[in-house]
Amino acid sequence: MRPEYMRFEAQVHKAAQILSLTAINFGDAEEDDIHTTLGYNDGEGLLKGLPVDINGRKLWLALNVDEWKLSHWEGNEELSCIDFNGKSWEELHAAWRDWLSSLGAEASKELNYNLPESDAYKFSVFEEFDQKVISEWKENRATANRVFRDLVEWCGIDSPIRIWPHHFDTGGYFVIDADDKGVRASIGVGLAVADSVVSEPYYYLYGWTRDGEIDFSKAPKLKRGEWRTKEWKGAVLSVSTLTNQSEELNNFCHQSFTFLKEQIQST
Repeated sequence: MRPEYMRFEAQVHKAAQILSLTAINFGDAEEDDIHTTLGYNDGEGLLKGLPVDINGRKLWLALNVDEWKLSHWEGNEELSCIDFNGKSWEELHAAWRDWLSSLGAEASKELNYNLPESDAYKFSVFEEFDQKVISEWKENRATANRVFRDLVEWCGIDSPIRIWPHHFDTGGYFVIDADDKGVRASIGVGLAVADSVVSEPYYYLYGWTRDGEIDFSKAPKLKRGEWRTKEWKGAVLSVSTLTNQSEELNNFCHQSFTFLKEQIQST
């Protein structure tokens, strides 16, 4: 994956923290922090936060990655917009606080996690990028939405497909089994940014069970992608290796999901 793509994704990830900060300060807190997650609207090309209550008004924020604009909405009405192209994170954060102040509100909480420390995240201002890079990023996120929604339909287990602000993965969480103690077994899927598992954006599936470890010695050879069985255990597929994204990703998800579910149910 090209360095320019990695830089762009890192800057989107950083900017998106404003949406999550709004939810952390004014949203209805959920134990799993799903109230801080984002949606990616394929048609509009916007990252959207969930609605929050600010002094009795139901408001939501959207991030336009084409133009580095942060817009504020009430229902279907856009109230205002912050243009932060060429601005620093500190300037964007200050503009967000000024917007809150105009509503008679103040944020008292900051993020309770750290973003990656790779070179891509060490930027001074939000910069302009080639439209090809932006379009590629948008298409990758749209494909993830589409493939994971297809997976929901295929497996018959419901899961919201959201972007989690900490690691910035588009993902879903499938409860395979639960009892009076809570979730007993689950499968997670996602499109992740480059990290210590894979050094470029990649798709993943992993399984978890309260009752023991998954036996990966029985894992089938994947048609695309590979199994990782060391510190992190699951299936991975690098985005850059894909030629026919939807078909290859559906095969990857179905084959990995089937094995993980069978192993979970046998423990």
